[in-house]
Amino acid sequence: KMNKSPPEVLKDPKQWQKFDRKFVQYLHKHISKQGIPLTYLVRENAIPADGRIYPSTENEQLLTVPLEGDNYEEESFIVMGFLKELLIDGPMWNHIKHFEKKETTARLS
Repeated sequence: KMNKSPPEVLKDPKQWQKFDRKFVQYLHKHISKQGIPLTYLVRENAIPADGRIYPSTENEQLLTVPLEGDNYEEESFIVMGFLKELLIDGPMWNHIKHFEKKETTARLS
C-alpha cells in the first residue's frame, strides 16, 4: 500500500525547493479522474511541445492532458486545498494565497 502522507508543513522559505519536490511526489500518489497522477496540474508547460516523443503513455498523458474543463477545475481546487493545509500557517502562504481566489493552481511550483 502506497503511503499518501503529505510533506511536512513548510515553516522555512529556504526549504521551498525541498518542499516542492516532496509535494510533487505527494501529488503523484493521488490519481485524477482521467486516471493519471495529479502532478499534471503542476507541470511546467501548459501547452505540450509539438512532435515530442514520450517515454511512456503515462508521461504523455501527464504532459498533454488539457489544463481546462470540469475535471481540471475540480482537481485544481483539491490541489489548492492540499497546499493550503501545508502552507497557511507559514510564511509562504502570502506568496500563493492569491491563487486561492482564482480558478486554477497549475504551475505553482
